[in-house]
Amino acid sequence: MPPKWLVFEHPGPVGRDVFRQAEPLYADVHAALEAIQLSFPVEHFRAHRLPGWYDWQLFQNARWQQNTPVWARTFLFYRGQSNIRYSLMPSMLRGLKSKRKFASHRLMARESRQQQIVNWIFRTTAHIEEVLPDANSLDKAQRLAVARHYGAPSYMIDFTTDPEIAAFFATREVSNRQQMGVIYVLNLVELFSLSGSTGLMCHENVKSGWALPYGYQKFIFLSPREGGPPQWSTAFVYFNAGLQLSLKCITVPQCHRVEAQKAVFFEISTIGRHFAHDVYAMALGKTWIFMRFFLCHKLCFFQSAGAYSNLDRGICEATLIPSHDPIEKALKSLGYT
Repeated sequence: MPPKWLVFEHPGPVGRDVFRQAEPLYADVHAALEAIQLSFPVEHFRAHRLPGWYDWQLFQNARWQQNTPVWARTFLFYRGQSNIRYSLMPSMLRGLKSKRKFASHRLMARESRQQQIVNWIFRTTAHIEEVLPDANSLDKAQRLAVARHYGAPSYMIDFTTDPEIAAFFATREVSNRQQMGVIYVLNLVELFSLSGSTGLMCHENVKSGWALPYGYQKFIFLSPREGGPPQWSTAFVYFNAGLQLSLKCITVPQCHRVEAQKAVFFEISTIGRHFAHDVYAMALGKTWIFMRFFLCHKLCFFQSAGAYSNLDRGICEATLIPSHDPIEKALKSLGYT
């Protein structure tokens, strides 16, 4: 049990400013989940009063017409990570160095690997219909989402609409029980309320036309220390002016593992300006930094023994990551995962 003075008693997400100034830190994942559940009415009440609510309704109506699964028709999304030190960053952009030459080479290698996995899954996998009954009807974005789900490098990040599933992944495969895990909570209405969001284009699963703030932005965050209590850290990141964003929200119908995890894939890209390959990647990386520190509420907690599970709701390893998945087995045998 951590020292009592390290555990902040907090009712849950009540506003972006509050979270920036005082990230909640809980004794374990169960306390963090309880805070999320208590925050539901507060978040719904607040979302209705944000300037992005009307844009959210337009976005939702467009997704409804595309037969988006019922479980994905929400504005609250969750992502669990077992270590607070891990960045909230697409795998394609992780670990890129500032030197352009090395960043370009690494990006090209990752994109090549991504395409290899996509081609292998959809062209050579035997019995693919067992896990993807409608594989032939998936568009390019959905195929990339499936590849991401099976470990391919990607510009997408997967969230879930179920906080308990996020809690499972936040406590799974923990190497050090002294570390802190985190559950990120993303409110899309808050994202749509960013400045410059007038005249938005919204069709199918894509929303575009709004801009991030530009100039230097100050980030305040909780930073763990080896052998000591966490401390507050501050960082400044510069954002380019005129960087407009496009958000793609992707679901994969009939993919059993994706549906079991209630996974939704987000891909953010920039519009209106042209960049060199590596500079573009750096701009996207800064965008996800902004998402992590300004838009995602973070519920940090101390890891305890064992992964979170709720057998009554099917929240367990056997349901969320079944061992009999033929694509997973084949990819492992080829060394892709």
